[in-house]
Amino acid sequence: MPDISVQHLLNRAEKSQPSRAGAPRQADLRRGFSDAYYALFHRLTQAVAQQALRKVDPAAAQRFRRTPSHSTIKATCQKLPAGKGLHPQPLSNQAMKSQAVRSVAQAFVDLQEQRHSADYDHADAFDAKRLAEALETSKRAIKAIDSNKSDAAMCAFLSLLALKSDWASS
Repeated sequence: MPDISVQHLLNRAEKSQPSRAGAPRQADLRRGFSDAYYALFHRLTQAVAQQALRKVDPAAAQRFRRTPSHSTIKATCQKLPAGKGLHPQPLSNQAMKSQAVRSVAQAFVDLQEQRHSADYDHADAFDAKRLAEALETSKRAIKAIDSNKSDAAMCAFLSLLALKSDWASS
């Protein structure tokens, strides 16, 4: 099963930015928001699978990556800063200590909301500056995941996402 390339999604988002004079097409800008979000989503699910299934067959790990739902990840990310209602509490306590984890969680929430607006809110007008900011947010969050993947707080966060994934209710 071929892997979804996070870098290809980021590249595609960059190509959605206007490169010539004149107003950029809304369809291109909206596609860019979606790609920026999905780059972070797929990097996060890769990291969750790597954390939870270190020595498992790659095909099984790939299938596991499909279990965390967008809404479950968002709900976990929204609850994390408050530190309430997110169990197991020892994991959430550890995760919320890290600025990197809090930044990744906030980036996920922000990018998902922007993607939903890009996909469903036809009255919302997008511009190149907003897309550039969303793309930078995605890149920073991905870098934070990669730079902190062996940090105890990031491991706790990824473990929380694995525990909250939909496979538990299947």
